[in-house]
Amino acid sequence: MKRFLLQDASNAGWVKAQEARTQINTASAQIRLQAYPELSTKSRSSIDLKIAQEKVNQLQIRRVCQDIALSTIDMTLAQLFPVDDKDISRIRSKALHYNTLTWKERSVVIFYYLHPLLGNKDAEVTCRVFGVRHATFTNWVTKHSYYPKWVPFVEFMTVRTVLNSIPVEFRAIFDESQLDVESGVSIPVQFRTPTTKRYVTATSHPQLSRQKVVKIAKKSEGVKYLATSVRTFGNDGILGPPSEFCSVMKLNGGGISPALAQWVRRRLEGANWSIRKESVSQKVPTDWVLIALVASQKIRTKLDGCTVLINADEVFIKFFPRDTEFVMPKRDAQ
Repeated sequence: MKRFLLQDASNAGWVKAQEARTQINTASAQIRLQAYPELSTKSRSSIDLKIAQEKVNQLQIRRVCQDIALSTIDMTLAQLFPVDDKDISRIRSKALHYNTLTWKERSVVIFYYLHPLLGNKDAEVTCRVFGVRHATFTNWVTKHSYYPKWVPFVEFMTVRTVLNSIPVEFRAIFDESQLDVESGVSIPVQFRTPTTKRYVTATSHPQLSRQKVVKIAKKSEGVKYLATSVRTFGNDGILGPPSEFCSVMKLNGGGISPALAQWVRRRLEGANWSIRKESVSQKVPTDWVLIALVASQKIRTKLDGCTVLINADEVFIKFFPRDTEFVMPKRDAQ
């Protein structure tokens, strides 16, 4: 396409402008990705580039400060407690026991697992390097209650920090010249927004209930189940199907046919009707204030020739305030 457009010399400037624009868009998308890796591409495109750039700068400053603090602590400890490589290997293997690890130390293992140039999401290799049981590590990365405990640490961690925590016997397999030691890792979306347990919705009827959705167990290829769907059964304990009145669709229920209930709801909303509990009522207009003012002006015009008002309530007085005349019941004391 480019070669075809450059056949005409007048298109050269336009082609260069489009190439420059493409490069700028690519760089902007990369900056937004670094600032907000948890968002989708469509959501990141609407974020201002300056805001994304400021967040990236803040993340880089935090990583540099964290690296400086960790390196200072390591140098201080090395001067106070000098040990050889054998002692370091023995102490590290003892400290990395999964029963005594803090969540900050566990985050190093998870960072190694998520980084494409280190563990590359290979749980077997990660567990072998750090000496962690496979079942224990699986709980760290699969249980939703554990995500908030290690995500903040992994988010601001770098490759340099992880390389310093790798046991000595495995550290030689990594070539630091081929790794970007200042790079981080992108945390997948499922670890930031964990889903809840899957349940079937209620049937909107006291005589019906639904079974809980459970995971289908692994089975041999020769075993075939007749049915794996969710069953509906009665709560009254009587054998046989429940009464036909239990299956009558209600407008607010949607337990029998959600698609039909949604279609009816949309049609009524399009006609300015709203659905309430067990009834359909007329919807209040959104411009009710303007309608009230127009109506009040008409009433004022009609009442210009009136000298005595027979009745007046609170709403009437609110729309027609009087400063000179007051309407009140006639009594002997007044």
